[in-house]
Amino acid sequence: MSPSELAVLFDQFPHDKFRLTLASGDQVIVHYPQKVIFDTLSMIMGRYEGEDPRIASRLEYISVPNVVRCEKLSANDIPPPRGRRRR
Repeated sequence: MSPSELAVLFDQFPHDKFRLTLASGDQVIVHYPQKVIFDTLSMIMGRYEGEDPRIASRLEYISVPNVVRCEKLSANDIPPPRGRRRR
C-alpha cells in the first residue's frame, strides 16, 4: 500500500480503529487514525499510554511499503487494554 492510499482510508474513517499487518507478520493497531502523520515512505503514530490522550508518551515509526494489509476494526475486534485501569 502507498502512503496516499492509507491516508485516504484514514480520512474516510477518522474515528475508527484499524489493524495493519506488516510483511514480518507483526500487527499494529491504529487507535487514532486522524493523528497519523505520513511521510514519503513512512507513517508516524503517537502512542498514548498516559492519562492525557492528547499527549503521546512515545512515537512509533512504520515503513509503509511493509504494510501488506489494512483492515477496519469493529468494536468486537479491538483487544482489551493491557494492565489495570486507574480509577
